[in-house]
Amino acid sequence: MAARENQGLQIALIICAMLMIGLGVFTFVLYNNSKDEALKTASAVKEAKAANEQALKTSEDMRQLKLLIGYGERDDIATIQANYKKDVETYAATMRESERNYRNIVSQLATELQKQTELLVDAQARNDQLKSDFDNKEALNLTAIEEYKAAQKKATDDLAQERTAFAEARDKLKAQDADFAHKLEDRRKKFDDDIAKSTKDLDATETNLRKTLGDLDKVVTKLKEGELSTELTDGKVTWVNQGARIVWLNLGSDDGLRRQISFTVIASDEINPVKAEKKGIVEVIRVLDGHLAEARIMDDDPSKPIMPGDQLFSAAWQPGHAEHFALVGLMDLDKDGVSDLDKVKNLITVNGGIVDAELRDDGTRVGQMTVDTTYLVQGAQPTEKSNKSAEYFKNYSKIIDDSKLLPIKKISLEDLIGYLGYKDRERTVPLGADAKPSDFRPRAPNEVPRRSNNESFKKRRNTPSGKNDTIY
Repeated sequence: MAARENQGLQIALIICAMLMIGLGVFTFVLYNNSKDEALKTASAVKEAKAANEQALKTSEDMRQLKLLIGYGERDDIATIQANYKKDVETYAATMRESERNYRNIVSQLATELQKQTELLVDAQARNDQLKSDFDNKEALNLTAIEEYKAAQKKATDDLAQERTAFAEARDKLKAQDADFAHKLEDRRKKFDDDIAKSTKDLDATETNLRKTLGDLDKVVTKLKEGELSTELTDGKVTWVNQGARIVWLNLGSDDGLRRQISFTVIASDEINPVKAEKKGIVEVIRVLDGHLAEARIMDDDPSKPIMPGDQLFSAAWQPGHAEHFALVGLMDLDKDGVSDLDKVKNLITVNGGIVDAELRDDGTRVGQMTVDTTYLVQGAQPTEKSNKSAEYFKNYSKIIDDSKLLPIKKISLEDLIGYLGYKDRERTVPLGADAKPSDFRPRAPNEVPRRSNNESFKKRRNTPSGKNDTIY
C-alpha cells in the first residue's frame, strides 16, 4: 500500500513538474510576443507622429501658398483651379502650355506693363507738343480779338459823334418848329385850314423822324454786334474719333446748343470763316454738358481730316443769339426743278435761325424784313418760262428793293446750305455745266464709314471730359 502511495505521489509530482515547465514555457512565449507587439506599437506611433508632422507642414505650406496667390485659407482647390483656368484664358492665352504658371504670367504682364508705360510716356510727350502748338495759335487768336476790340471802340466813338450831331440837328429842328408854330399862330385866323394841314404833316414828319432815329440806333447796334459774327467762329472741335466718325465740341447747354444743329468745320488757323476752305460738316447728336456736346461727321475730306482745335461756323446759330433770315426766289435743294421752300425753312429753324420774311411759291409775301434781319437768301431768279404770276414778280422785286434799304447780307442758296452743313444723300446730281467735282466723290459700299489706317484709332477710348481732351 505504501509503495502505491509513493508511486502516486511521484506521478503527481511529475505531473506538477510538467505543468510548471509548460506554464513557464507558455509564460516565456507570451512575454516574447508582448515584447514584439510593444516594439511594433512604438514603431507605429513614431511613424504616425512623423506622418502627422509632415501633414501639418504640408497644410502650413498650402496655407502660405494660398495667401501668396491671393486666396483665403478656406478656399478649396477646385475654386483655385477654376480661377487659375480663367486667369490663363485672360492673361496667358498666347503662352505655351508648358510655361503657363503664375510666375511666368506675372513676368509677362510686367513686361507688357513696361511697354505700355513707355507708350504712355511717348504719347504724353506728343500731347505736350500739341498743347504747345495750341497755345501758340491761341495767342494769335488773342491778337485778333484785341484788334477787334480796338475796331469796336472806334465804332462806339463814331456812334457817339453821330448822336451828338443828330441831337444838335434835332434841337435846331425843334427851334425851327417853335418859330414856325409862332408864325402860324399869328396867321391862324387867316389860314386855319392851311395851318391844320401843316400841323398834321409836321406830326407825321416828327413820327417818321423818330422812327428813323430808332432804326438808325438799331442799325448801328447791329453793325457793331454783327462784326464779330463775320470775323469769328462759334466754337471748336476738342476731340476726334475718326473710327467711329464722332467729334466732341466745346459748346453745350449753357450756349443754347441743341441736337440737329450743323456746323461747317474749318482749319484752326483760319481767321475769316466765310472765306475759309471747308474741311467738313458735323451735326450735333448729344448735348453732354454746359460746354460739351457730341456730334457726328456728316461729310469730310479724307486728305484733310478733321482735327482737335479745328473751328466751327454756322450762319444760323451763335452762342446765345439767333440769326434772322429772309427768303426769295426758287429754293431748289436737289436740282429737280421743284421748290423746297418749306425744307429750307425747317433747315434754318433746326439750326437755331429765324425766318422774318419769305416769298411763297404762289407769289404771297409773308412777314417783313427789319434791321434785325441778317441774311437775304436768294434762290433761283424767276424767268418768263418759270410760269410765275405777276404778283410773284412784283413781290420778288419789292423784297430785293427793300433789302437794299437795310443792312442785310445777300447770300445764295448754295452758300446757305454750305454754311449750315446741309447734306442730302438722295439729292439729284446735275450734269453738264452745273456739275461739280465734289458731286462725284467715291463712296464706300453700303454707306460704310471710311476708316483711317492709323492703328491708334482702333483702340477703345473713354468719352472726353470737355477740357481740351484729345486722342492725338
